[in-house]
Amino acid sequence: MSHADAQAAAQKYSRRVGFVLCDDDPYFFYDLDACRDHATGNYTPEAYEILKSFADLGAAAEVSISGTGYHVMGRCDQQLLKDRAHKFDSPGRSGEKWQEFYTTKRFVALGYGFSGDFDVDCSAQLLQHVPTKEQAGEVDFDGEFDPRYTGRDWSIEKLKDKMLAASDRQSAAPLFNGPLPVGAEKIPLRAFWVGSEIILAQRYASSNDAFDRSAALMAFLHHLAFWCGRNADLMNRVLRESPFWNNYTKRHGRDALLRDEIEDARARVDRVYDFGTPDRENPRPLYTLAEMEAHLVMVGGTYTVDLQTKEAYLNKAAAVVYAACETETIDDKGKPKSIPALPVWIKSKSAKFAQVATWRPNHSPFCASPDGKSGVNLWRGFDLMLPPLDYEKRIKSFLDLVKYLFPVEEESRLFLQWLAHAFQHPDILPHFGFFHVSPITGTGRGTLAEIISETFKGYVALSCQPEMLLGTGFNGPLSQKIFAIVDEIRIGTGGKYDRIDAVKSMLTASHRVINNKYGAMVVEQNCTRWFVCSNHDDGMAFDETDRRWVFIKGPDHKLEESFYAELHRLKHDPLFIASIQTFLYMYSLEGFNPGMHAPRNEMRAVALDSLRSEAEKAVIDFAANWPGDLAGMYDLKSYIASRTDEMPKDAALNHMVRRAGIRQTGIQLRRTTDKWCGVLIVNTAINKDDIAKMAPSTIKQQIIDAANAFRNAQMAADNDYGGVGSVGNGILAPQLPTRFDPQLIPAFSRNSCG
Repeated sequence: MSHADAQAAAQKYSRRVGFVLCDDDPYFFYDLDACRDHATGNYTPEAYEILKSFADLGAAAEVSISGTGYHVMGRCDQQLLKDRAHKFDSPGRSGEKWQEFYTTKRFVALGYGFSGDFDVDCSAQLLQHVPTKEQAGEVDFDGEFDPRYTGRDWSIEKLKDKMLAASDRQSAAPLFNGPLPVGAEKIPLRAFWVGSEIILAQRYASSNDAFDRSAALMAFLHHLAFWCGRNADLMNRVLRESPFWNNYTKRHGRDALLRDEIEDARARVDRVYDFGTPDRENPRPLYTLAEMEAHLVMVGGTYTVDLQTKEAYLNKAAAVVYAACETETIDDKGKPKSIPALPVWIKSKSAKFAQVATWRPNHSPFCASPDGKSGVNLWRGFDLMLPPLDYEKRIKSFLDLVKYLFPVEEESRLFLQWLAHAFQHPDILPHFGFFHVSPITGTGRGTLAEIISETFKGYVALSCQPEMLLGTGFNGPLSQKIFAIVDEIRIGTGGKYDRIDAVKSMLTASHRVINNKYGAMVVEQNCTRWFVCSNHDDGMAFDETDRRWVFIKGPDHKLEESFYAELHRLKHDPLFIASIQTFLYMYSLEGFNPGMHAPRNEMRAVALDSLRSEAEKAVIDFAANWPGDLAGMYDLKSYIASRTDEMPKDAALNHMVRRAGIRQTGIQLRRTTDKWCGVLIVNTAINKDDIAKMAPSTIKQQIIDAANAFRNAQMAADNDYGGVGSVGNGILAPQLPTRFDPQLIPAFSRNSCG
């Protein structure tokens, strides 16, 4: 690139300019960090003397981007300076490594205030200020293995094959001692190895690169420490075999400066892979006492949690699981003796303790439970698989299935966002679920459920019984689940109001207590999203005010059998599932609000109407068409009786009245010599206090006038429709009695249904 081209590019993209030192150029880069006061521009005395010696030559120099450092650049004799250190300190600032020197394989981001001549030879000054590697204490990588490591005789090729073929959890969160590198437990090792931009960009975002390669490198080194027996030299050699490192050095010109990063990874990883252990996710633990103190947690004195496997055992079960773990003591004769380690751990002052076991996605290993107690977290993270490069092409069948089952485009997109939100924010529970109605079976909803289960492996409760949605029965299958799927449900209208409240509680409760039949009690954050299927419109219990369900009208026809056959094949294909994971992991959540009310649509209206009894429909029609502000409960009951032979009980009628917007006043008027009728407020903003100020005769007259108007409307409808009385939206209006005694009860009576 010419100077003119570089200048044009810098102006066009408004970004800082950088360059990479290469083997075949004569230049150097000398970096002095933390030597300048950003506010005043003053230098430390030691830095000033160094910079002055280069300034006297007229060498090129500039202030670093941070404003607290200084860059010196120019020509030098590469052979003369090849033994010089890269990072070093000085007598005045020992141990700080505040100076860096490079002649090749280094990316330099230019700062500001550039001055001087880039072509000045500064070899003499560099020999004076830059120590040799030996003087700076730069040594080769440590070649010592962790004593527990059993793979020291393996070749790099054999180690690499073993490492990349293993399950992702074998080098995930349980390996680390101390704060976990961001995202390290969520990214498969294979993604680090190949430098997958698709996966790594989601966890290590960067504004000027495909992903933050430095942050990803640190997480990668933690995995390598586990697989390489914490041997720095082997970690370095295996790293250099990876496509990740090759791309890293091409972009950053950074090659030899790994010692600090590798040492940091070695210090934080406290386990190594045992090549003598079969490849299974939860081998029987053989802990030393020290490892028990590091990995086991005593919970409330009743059970034990293993941080390595995230399993919780009742104390009796723990005694069996850890029976083979031993420690040494000294017997009465002064000889070493092996004894069971678990009883010693229980009495150890170093044993970890928590009040409860909890499950909270995206929270730390130790966190407060949803009910505020100190807890140990059983969240394991997702098993993300490495996607193929053509993942967008591979998910076509999945997207076709979703489009078919969710024919309305807005609803299809909302469902995909709902799934994607679970991947991206599993700890935030949306306030709504999906209720899918299809009049026929065999449309592929079961296949969709199985694909979701494979995509969110271990976090989906399939074929849930309807009783679970109602909060009854054994809730163990819902433990640690992000999705619960009901294949078929029909709650119907019987006991509807109790069921509505139960369903609301299951969707919105902040946490639930899981009483495992043969295991430990766990207080879990409720992160369960419900996908409920039915072949019946009245399958779900809800009411007019309930906005927690997105109602979907599914297809009434099937697709070609070949389509379903292909999906059945694909659901077992790891590349297909990995492609869906990547799609959801990257799917845009723009416009998605987990706290929103479910939209009202035509299917919701159909489902709501199917749940209403004839009596409830009569109450709604009465409220919509009664022409006055006040009515009597007797009027309402008479109208219901004209519509159905089944008069609801008082408690059920109270629900219907309230949901229809009719308000009871607690005031009663005498209808006959021995009957009383409650006064109702219909379609008006007046309240009970307003009515209390009205004369009984006024109340009576308003009700009579409304009844007469209602009857006249019926008579007019009879004339218009050949004698078939109709008011408003197809209501058959009865003759309504209006015989009230204008005697008001002295103390306002609270009679629910008069």
